[in-house]
Amino acid sequence: MKKRFISLALVLVMLASFAFTAAGCGNNSDATATDGTTAAQGKTELVVVTSSEPVFFNNLCPSMTNLPDTLVYSQVYDPLFYKDWSDGGKVKGYLAESYEISEDGLDINVKLRDNVYFHNGYKLTSEDVKFTFDEMFTRTLGKALLINWDSVEIIDELNLVFHLKAPYGAIMNALCSRLNYISSKQYWDEVGGFDGYNAAPIGTGPYKFVSAISGDQVVLERNDEYWNGQAAFERCIIKTVADNNTAVLSVESGDADVALNLPLDALVNIQNPDVEWNSALSFECGYLQYNFLESSWAGNDTNFRKAVQYGVDKEAINQAVFYGQTNTPDILGDETWTGRPTAGTYDSYTYDLDKAKEYLAQSDYDGREFKVVTWANTNLEKAAQVMQASLHEVGINMKIVAVDRATFWDEVRNTEDWDACIHCLGASSLDMDAYNHFMMSMYPQYFNEKQVLPNGQEMNDLVIAGRLEPDQAKRIEIYTQLVNLINDEAVSMPLYQEVNTALYRVGLKNVTADQAVPVNRFFDYTY
Repeated sequence: MKKRFISLALVLVMLASFAFTAAGCGNNSDATATDGTTAAQGKTELVVVTSSEPVFFNNLCPSMTNLPDTLVYSQVYDPLFYKDWSDGGKVKGYLAESYEISEDGLDINVKLRDNVYFHNGYKLTSEDVKFTFDEMFTRTLGKALLINWDSVEIIDELNLVFHLKAPYGAIMNALCSRLNYISSKQYWDEVGGFDGYNAAPIGTGPYKFVSAISGDQVVLERNDEYWNGQAAFERCIIKTVADNNTAVLSVESGDADVALNLPLDALVNIQNPDVEWNSALSFECGYLQYNFLESSWAGNDTNFRKAVQYGVDKEAINQAVFYGQTNTPDILGDETWTGRPTAGTYDSYTYDLDKAKEYLAQSDYDGREFKVVTWANTNLEKAAQVMQASLHEVGINMKIVAVDRATFWDEVRNTEDWDACIHCLGASSLDMDAYNHFMMSMYPQYFNEKQVLPNGQEMNDLVIAGRLEPDQAKRIEIYTQLVNLINDEAVSMPLYQEVNTALYRVGLKNVTADQAVPVNRFFDYTY
């Protein structure tokens, strides 16, 4: 049985992309019997299936890009802040009772909740928060997200201040990312640092880490002393099942309760009335990006690029690749991002075959191959094939070069023998800044080392201005200018948003495919 659910709360990463769901903020007391079992069925164990195994159980891990990692640490740890999608995506405190940003945008005053305890009984204090952010800032992810970060000052046991070197308009969205799951400094010191913490992690979250068997499963047990109410299930087992068909069968048979992030191909033809599935837009988008070297004919022909923009049928990509479950994005990706210009302030280049042919006639295109490099055996390649068929109708001879990811990055960074590439871009902080910075010529590592964008310096200046502006209304004005520049030059083209999925037993409640940070906390699940 299919149950369609599309969420506009997308998690982009360059990295996998993420936000805290509001359902995690509350007590599931109505779903839990007095004896600790779930009220409806008396089921005490939740079994979750994923396609790959967790690598890190320590929230202070270097990458945190693996979904199973996120499934574990979002149960074990609590975030300092979260985005409440039931209230327009507003940033709210979780472990933080409250916060206040200074008028100059340089200081964030944070007050912690009192009487919150780690799984071993240690009380959560400002020292733990300072330790977590100090440690995270030594790692690549922290440096990438905590722009203009200076220091953390402890005021007392429950009060502290985040200091910035300069204002950063996206700071609160960055603080709602994977950075803000709090670890215990005292325990870190006791177990000898990263490896010891990873072997036996503790947090303040609704579930405690019990054990892990490589290639098999991770076992969690309910934190009965959780400050925000008790989870419905006494135990949670996260099992690794590499084969998609096996994952589906495990849910259909009742051996598992839910399977997360299966491909749509594995779900669309399910007829079993005992299961249902839903989907949600992720924070990852497939993009077309041009080679803007002086030697590139496509990158230097604005009319050709506009012909491509109008000539690609994005809805055909939606239907052919995603079974109608994704959207047809405009230049900005997800509408929930902070700082995003409002609709109507830019040209979204909707599919128009006549306009595409008109711009192609005005271009210097002479029938040569339009060489597009992408990742093999992915939705990117499937989208490229649909795009190829669309552009054939325009009169453009598109050639697809599908390679593995390592070869892809070597090709676009180190060679000139490509006209455009189709790649995947994720959002790290659900803010326009996460999207904008890949447009900047000062960040050439994502494409060609010699890349020069049209109006590149003007774009750079606008990105920096939007980054430094703390007033969100003024940021929207700045980004409106930026987006119009991007559109005027047809610099890039979003093709689709990736889709996350959840397959689950009928009767299991509060399951969505919104794989934000934390990913559907199992704290919310109940029969």
